[in-house]
Amino acid sequence: MKPTQFRCPHCRTLLAKNAQMQVLGEVKSFIAFGSPTAACPSCGGEIDKKAIVEGKYDVKGPGLISMIFWFAVAVIVIYYCHQC
Repeated sequence: MKPTQFRCPHCRTLLAKNAQMQVLGEVKSFIAFGSPTAACPSCGGEIDKKAIVEGKYDVKGPGLISMIFWFAVAVIVIYYCHQC
């Protein structure tokens, strides 16, 4: 499942995709109704709707290094708690 949030390419404000954008992103297609751009509610900058659907501005999940770090922390905590 694709992320439901994206960042404005101009001001980096976190925005939510509407239901239409989410569905179009899942089926990997794009149909524009009305204007091909959307305005950011924070800065007023124009955001390309097609780029939103394609996931160009999606919020990325935690990276591999972050996951390894938290796994190591969990192992250390379990190890020291098991010693007690």
